[in-house]
Amino acid sequence: MKKIDERGDGTLGFAVSLSPRSSRDTVVGWTPAGALKIAVTAAPADGAANRRLIEVLSGALDAPKSEIVIAAGLTSRSKRLVVPASCKNRLLRFSDI
Repeated sequence: MKKIDERGDGTLGFAVSLSPRSSRDTVVGWTPAGALKIAVTAAPADGAANRRLIEVLSGALDAPKSEIVIAAGLTSRSKRLVVPASCKNRLLRFSDI
């Protein structure tokens, strides 16, 4: 189940479940809880996993890195991200897992 919140400022908010230290960088898909699961190879030290998360999502959504914001959960595997509303169709294309 995809849980994407349309915000009044022209952005979308959604939950992300991050898996650092994975074997590859990939968008895995939507979890049953409604979070987008993303795996990155970077370790969660010194913000490396967060930076790689933004890079992976930027490529997958074809959105500038500067427009992808981690709104909550900087030090957690569970995060809340904000992206431009123009990314909605691309977000919906990720499969459920």
